[in-house]
Amino acid sequence: IPLELPGFGDNPSDDYHSLGALAEALLEMTEPGHPIFAAGVNGLVALHALRRRPGHFSTLYLLAPVGAFLWQRRFVKLMSPKPIRATIHYLLRNRPKIFKRKFSSQTWTDAQYVRMGEGYRKCRAFQTYFDIVKPVDALDLFEYIRDRVVLIWGKNDAVLGLRQAAAWDSILARADLGIHVRDDWEHYPYIDDPAGFAATMESHPRGFRAHSKAGRLQLAHLAGLPVPKSQTM
Repeated sequence: IPLELPGFGDNPSDDYHSLGALAEALLEMTEPGHPIFAAGVNGLVALHALRRRPGHFSTLYLLAPVGAFLWQRRFVKLMSPKPIRATIHYLLRNRPKIFKRKFSSQTWTDAQYVRMGEGYRKCRAFQTYFDIVKPVDALDLFEYIRDRVVLIWGKNDAVLGLRQAAAWDSILARADLGIHVRDDWEHYPYIDDPAGFAATMESHPRGFRAHSKAGRLQLAHLAGLPVPKSQTM
């Protein structure tokens, strides 16, 4: 069931000027006890919802969530001036092919680029997100989340590199955290291979347990640190 948060798609609400308001909207839109999937920056919204209402989601699946190392992200710094932000948003809406090397190494059809542009056209919250997602509070109190969270990352993600996955071991220090890495995925698997993406999510991947000795060795390997080969299988 696709959910459109305030400021996204056809949702007319203007309650998208803080992560807290978006989290409250998400809680109102969902029944407790079901799994939920969130991608990129909207993973923060789902996590803020769990912080407010523990146990609301049976499992939270996060695809390459935004949040780790925000203060180091060149794109975040670039988008600070509002005129640049507006220009980038215009190009994403109307000339998405300009960013094709960032989107995917695969050759997309014209229809796929039209879909991408239409999504950005309807995303009124896009520019506001660069005001409300700040390094000082984007991850606020996530260390107290104890729910089941599965982090999913494409090994070939050129937008948010796989090395960021290791940081979430500390960000979600008390969560029941699993990490599932797909060797064949990039940043937009739901556009690159919709059927394969759907099949993967419907299988409810669990990944390896992050908060274990073996899991932390796996995370060290993902972060590019030297790890004995037998521990990275």
